[in-house]
Amino acid sequence: MRKAYASGAVYVAPNPFTYATRSDKGLMEWLSSPDRDSDLGVEADERRILSAHVPETHVLRADNAEMLARRKADFVFKPRRGFASRGLIDSAAVGHARLRRLLRQGEA
Repeated sequence: MRKAYASGAVYVAPNPFTYATRSDKGLMEWLSSPDRDSDLGVEADERRILSAHVPETHVLRADNAEMLARRKADFVFKPRRGFASRGLIDSAAVGHARLRRLLRQGEA
């Protein structure tokens, strides 16, 4: 597949570069947080664009589960590797127990 992609014989959608730089939900957490701008080399004008288009994003971890449960109405809960709304969890169904279960199951 790599040879076919490199030679232009196949189109992968999204292509690996596009996915890694624009579609990976894990990247959204980094891009949504201005306190990481210096690490990423994001400049002020780029931050304005990112803030206008990338919603506040958090990957579920033990250290932020409490905050996510408390602010559940502010977020959409979806699996990191899901797509096309598969695995979407209604915020009304999210609570401390559900988040702990997801962490235990490794579904964050």
